[in-house]
Amino acid sequence: MFLLSWSAVSSLQPESLAPAQLEPGHPGRLCLSTATNIRTVTCNVGCNSNQLHACPRACLCTAANITGDVSRGMDSGAFRQLMGKLPKREPELPAVSAARLADPVAPAAPVALPDDMTGFWMKTWACKDQPKKSWACAGPKSKNLNVVFSGYAGIEQALEAALFKDGDGPAVCTDTDKTWCISQADFMVSTTHEAKTQKEALQMICKKAGFEMCKRCFEPDDDLPSDSKHPYAESAGIYSGVPFLGIGGATGNGIMTVEVLDSFTPSALAAIKDAGFEGVAFDMEMTGDGEIVQAQDRAFANVKRAGMLVLVTTSHSAPYAAANEEIKEALVESWVRSNDIDIFSPQLYTSGEEEEPEYDLTACGAPDADNPEASTCTYERLASMKAKWVPSLSNGKQYPGVKNWFAAKGITTSGFMQWGGEADGM
Repeated sequence: MFLLSWSAVSSLQPESLAPAQLEPGHPGRLCLSTATNIRTVTCNVGCNSNQLHACPRACLCTAANITGDVSRGMDSGAFRQLMGKLPKREPELPAVSAARLADPVAPAAPVALPDDMTGFWMKTWACKDQPKKSWACAGPKSKNLNVVFSGYAGIEQALEAALFKDGDGPAVCTDTDKTWCISQADFMVSTTHEAKTQKEALQMICKKAGFEMCKRCFEPDDDLPSDSKHPYAESAGIYSGVPFLGIGGATGNGIMTVEVLDSFTPSALAAIKDAGFEGVAFDMEMTGDGEIVQAQDRAFANVKRAGMLVLVTTSHSAPYAAANEEIKEALVESWVRSNDIDIFSPQLYTSGEEEEPEYDLTACGAPDADNPEASTCTYERLASMKAKWVPSLSNGKQYPGVKNWFAAKGITTSGFMQWGGEADGM
């Protein structure tokens, strides 16, 4: 079926994106996404392809000579240059109730993790105006981990998005949404012949993850999330699975900096717990400069001190972009040494819509003259981590093969996290 998730690229993108394999020195563009729901790798692949409209409008780009596969990593110099063009925003701390401030980090044993985990990345932009039982909010029926992901590194922004208080109001069906959905339905009738009528095609589309705007237009549902004071707590009965607040992401909004990591103060953690979260998921895909490793270690320790769980996820085997290459390797080494990481979740996808898992390594370390695609950030290097391995997949059906693949490397997995998928299957 030839359909492209609205959340994967900017509006009205007619084609899916394949990894760009460019010759060294190829003149092109290196880009940084400025939208939380468009990954930077999507910008770098799309903006260096010859596909019409494949470069989302949210991509901030600079001219460069491409020296490697832009789907595997990004040049540190270009990344620093693009970071300098982003609006400067100091991390803001969320408001905390007086009751929480009175005893902000009361010692508590963290919740026990399931032996066999089925996690779900609940994307706030997709779930915002959906009923809690919809796929965009609920994920697979077997879900027992729930990472509420907004793509923001700032705690206040991430919490506002998780609580659907980010100021945009409920998403609505626009004329552009409706036109695009109808065009996809007509394509299914006239070209792929998956449906006999436009109505039948629209019903099929509305059940697919990533097409929430079509559901808004053609199957509206007013069963919005509750206004419970602690919506992610088990006692609220709104969402299932051990709840994690996602911090960071693969865009300019999700860059992990020393300032962001040092914002995990006792009062900030109290606000996270007040919403019902029992853990923090650190999405380490883009990092600034300075003493990132030390700041990261402090943040992890503070989360654990507050009686919460720590999940670390990254783009394949290391951050996709960093202020310098040394930071990538230093972070990988810190994860191996850490006693504070409960779950490690390497992302085995690029767009999140792949039919097969991607075992590629993130570009890391000095290129090898004999093998320019070599990476020093390997899964074998990470194998001795004390954390439980719960890889992130575009589709849960991939897990049996992924489990065997890691087992061959001496790595035992304890389940998987699901990014994509559909309501009628994993």
